[in-house]
Amino acid sequence: MKLNFEGKDLKGKAYKLTVKEIWDGKITSESVVFDSKNLGIKEFETLSEPEMKFRLISKYTSDNKLKMTFKFSRFSISKEYDATESNEYSLRNIAHESGLELKYDEEFYLFAYILPYEREDGSKSWCEVGTAGDDVEKWGEKFGIKHYLLFEMKFE
Repeated sequence: MKLNFEGKDLKGKAYKLTVKEIWDGKITSESVVFDSKNLGIKEFETLSEPEMKFRLISKYTSDNKLKMTFKFSRFSISKEYDATESNEYSLRNIAHESGLELKYDEEFYLFAYILPYEREDGSKSWCEVGTAGDDVEKWGEKFGIKHYLLFEMKFE
């Protein structure tokens, strides 16, 4: 997944990505994926241009983990998260799917790593979940999804 943020208000801002792990409809943990102020690299603490680009590479591993690598132009950060025994996880750009206008001075949900919603007829859908609206912390309850990750972005 390629992500590109642009806007004159971005120059000089720090950036932070957090994740919420949701199991059986309940948030079980919240943690910082990266915070530019705490990377330990002075030149990356704030954006020097009015844009930020990065790529996200993700995969389900054989030991039931979700491995994610965030690749910036001059550094990368890798993280692993526990997963179920299902390889049906899908990485969704929920900021794009929801169609909401992003406000860079407010925290916003950027993407989610989700299992599909299983309908009564046995078919499965990821899109139905990703476009279900802004109450993303309740997807587990609403759709009966055992596990998913929610990522929030903030520019400050």
